[in-house]
Amino acid sequence: MDGHGLYFVGYAAMATISGAIVAWAQYSRKKSEGIPVNYTVLKVIFGVALAMWVGAAMANFAYTQTTTATAAAGFSVGVILSIFFAWQLKAVVRKLDADAIALRELATRDALTDLWNLRVFHETLKLELARAIRFGHPLSLMMLDIDNFKQVNETHGHMAGDMILRELGRRLLVTARTIDCVARYGGEEVALILPATNLVSAEQFAERIYREVLKPPFDIGSGSVEISASFGVAAVCEKIQSDTKLLMAANTALNTAKDSGRNRICAYQAAA
Repeated sequence: MDGHGLYFVGYAAMATISGAIVAWAQYSRKKSEGIPVNYTVLKVIFGVALAMWVGAAMANFAYTQTTTATAAAGFSVGVILSIFFAWQLKAVVRKLDADAIALRELATRDALTDLWNLRVFHETLKLELARAIRFGHPLSLMMLDIDNFKQVNETHGHMAGDMILRELGRRLLVTARTIDCVARYGGEEVALILPATNLVSAEQFAERIYREVLKPPFDIGSGSVEISASFGVAAVCEKIQSDTKLLMAANTALNTAKDSGRNRICAYQAAA
């Protein structure tokens, strides 16, 4: 290799070493302080290093025109470009995976409460019902509707109502089991699919939700608001063997709770 190539090699080596130092420093900072790695800076530094290595290979070919030099230059450029484009491809794939996850979350989560949306609720109900019937396991469905929520919005404003719904969703997710499906059914109504739970246990869980989730006041920024809710629970039994019937039974129990004065739990009892 002649002097021209050595210049490029020197610059390329310095840029590569600098990139390695910066990468190590950023990684250490991320581990100790949680600051994300700045990939843009690393790409610029290693991009310069790549240009220098390519320049070294080309200078070697231009000023030492031998078969060996040509082969070495071509091999060097190929390896460097392969490494660079592999890194870029990995970054692109990682970004696509992150975007796919974000899109999936948008398609399945309620934007306000972060609960599952109605589509996921119906899909999960069908799956859990089929599993419960096949293996003979209990399955319950709970419907929860905030009492007089329209009045809350009119008194405190819709922003306060949104804050209550958001906090209600957070509290429900903390209280529910990992196997439960908590979904926003519509407006101020929430549905909970409770696998491996019979009717008595579902009623007890509703009482727990009332004590731990609803009773503590809800902060709305300008103060706090106390809310109550009506509950309707139903369970799979000999006469309830479809998702439609289970949903109708839970809604019937919920309407009974509302018609009986609200702020109570009603369980659907299938006729003998």
